[in-house]
Amino acid sequence: MCAAWPAAVANPQHRLDVHGAPPVLVLNSLHDPATAHSWARNVARQIPCGVLLTYNGWGHGVTDRSECTLAAVSRYLTDLRPPRPGTHCPAVPPTGREATAASPATETVW
Repeated sequence: MCAAWPAAVANPQHRLDVHGAPPVLVLNSLHDPATAHSWARNVARQIPCGVLLTYNGWGHGVTDRSECTLAAVSRYLTDLRPPRPGTHCPAVPPTGREATAASPATETVW
């Protein structure tokens, strides 16, 4: 959807130009409803020091989806050490708010 259409885009997409940066951790869910996993792969590929961590489940925002994602993010933030390229964290059943949103509606039968 183009919010300003038919006006020209003020900030058009372009290839990333990242040089001399520390390691960059890119996180994405394999089944993200807002940002396709292919987009995250493309971003990580354009950053020479970029590493993509894939959460093999659903959802947008995966930092605290599982112990695996949380440990990887914590290690990156404290030691600036991203996981190895190609690292995947397994999907886990949703908890809390996510579980309620993911559960099908129940019907009471009398």
